[in-house]
Amino acid sequence: QLINNLLRFRIPHPHPTSITWPLNRRSAVLVLLFIGSNGELRVLLTKRSRGLRSFSGHVSLPGGKADNGNETFETVARRESEEEIGLPQDPYVLQKDYGMKIDNICMNLPHYLSKTFLSVKPIVCFLYNSELEGDSKYSQPLRASKFFGKLNAGETTSIFSIPLSDLVSHLFKWTGYEEEYVDRKEYYYRWGGLKWPLKHYYYPNENVKEVTWLDDIQDLSSGDEEVMEVKCKDVWGLTAKILF
Repeated sequence: QLINNLLRFRIPHPHPTSITWPLNRRSAVLVLLFIGSNGELRVLLTKRSRGLRSFSGHVSLPGGKADNGNETFETVARRESEEEIGLPQDPYVLQKDYGMKIDNICMNLPHYLSKTFLSVKPIVCFLYNSELEGDSKYSQPLRASKFFGKLNAGETTSIFSIPLSDLVSHLFKWTGYEEEYVDRKEYYYRWGGLKWPLKHYYYPNENVKEVTWLDDIQDLSSGDEEVMEVKCKDVWGLTAKILF
């Protein structure tokens, strides 16, 4: 149902790309979804190196700035994702070497304004095992006995995942649903003359519900938030806003 909602999503009255994605302020991120061990829809996240000039140490979606005005949303997001987490841009390599395929699910999400005044375009893709067809790929957990993921020294210090539903579960209070985060907070602050909601979701570094194949990637992140004496990764800011 979640995938179908995303496939159908359209902005009712979109503005021209030249306005919403200005030539010298273009950025794109990849919302990479997959099915977790218990059938839940999960999203892949990274933690940025503390040595980076912008958003150092922040949890983020794979992505970055456009190199030139000719790059599409998808080109930027996929190029940066290959550099940051090792996701092959070439579908042949992804299938031959890792037994996976990737589908574009939604290219129609609105643009978001970053604090550095970049126009950030999210694209949503779905990763699954290549032998699956039809709706079965939306219900079978991703098997990643050989996973492409790798840390890019100087850029990423961690790769992990969270359930997409966690971001809105507090609004619906589903019976029997258990969030993976340790705590959730929301603040309001003023920036640019406007009042902005700022969401924080704190995920434990040692998450027993994490997919096992991500545990094989060494976590080099440091200086994480401590919530109730538990070391956590703080999913917040623009990343949390896009996922929410």
